[in-house]
Amino acid sequence: MPENVTCGGGYIRYIKSKTEILLSEAEVQQVIAQIADGRLKPSLKTSFEHARHVRDLVASKTEEKTAAPAAAEPLPAADDAPSATKSCPKCGSPMVLRTSQKGPESGSQFWGCSTFPKCRAVAAVRLKGE
Repeated sequence: MPENVTCGGGYIRYIKSKTEILLSEAEVQQVIAQIADGRLKPSLKTSFEHARHVRDLVASKTEEKTAAPAAAEPLPAADDAPSATKSCPKCGSPMVLRTSQKGPESGSQFWGCSTFPKCRAVAAVRLKGE
């Protein structure tokens, strides 16, 4: 196995095998000081700020994921035209036309709540004559 690949209990042995000194004591202290200077003071305020930042990141990634299926072309013979404004039966938010990506219904379209994953309401797209 190559030197840089470890498995299971090999971590400790690998770390202990590295005995060459790469940084002087002064350089180590300088790096420690830089890390400490860049750190936020642990407090309730910084904890809330961090949690809000993570929620914002997750929300932006969720919007990116849900925006792609919503941009799919609608079925031409649908009574539920994408220009029609549908509201969610559970939470009242607008519904968006989505295309199923997985499963036995892959490729079919459906109406999904725009606040997904908070609200998971879906509605079938009705075709003319149904």
